[in-house]
Amino acid sequence: MSWAGLLAAEHWVRRTGVSHPDIDALIDHAWRWSTIGRSESFIDWYAALPRLQGLLTLPADVTAEAIRADVPAEDVATLVRSLDQLVYGNLFGALQFAWVEQDLDGIADIVERYELGLPSPDRLPASSRGDDGGWGYSVDASTVSMIRALDWTAPT
Repeated sequence: MSWAGLLAAEHWVRRTGVSHPDIDALIDHAWRWSTIGRSESFIDWYAALPRLQGLLTLPADVTAEAIRADVPAEDVATLVRSLDQLVYGNLFGALQFAWVEQDLDGIADIVERYELGLPSPDRLPASSRGDDGGWGYSVDASTVSMIRALDWTAPT
């Protein structure tokens, strides 16, 4: 389930032309959660939190980028907050599907206004970190790269 939100958020950023290293870092860091396993520890991943993680308001330079891309800053802020909550808001309280759905709704509200919806579950690999009430099993970086490259808007 979290992959759908990450994928939609990343595609929305590309489609709107919003380009900021802090947004990219947040998205990249969120995707890396799927690869946490024996080669990288949770502590190392969590110690490298991106600048936008946990912020209630966007920094001025990120707001300026939204304005430059002619995207309402509140859309960028909502997307960032929802993405942040999707990954980091569920880390320590055990995954709660109601919370995940709320976070996905926040992402969906934004991306749907730009004629881009969430990917349907059948377009994503079955093994995701949202299965069985937990985060599931980690996957390798090549699997994450494959998922990030999916175009779920293309006809099947």
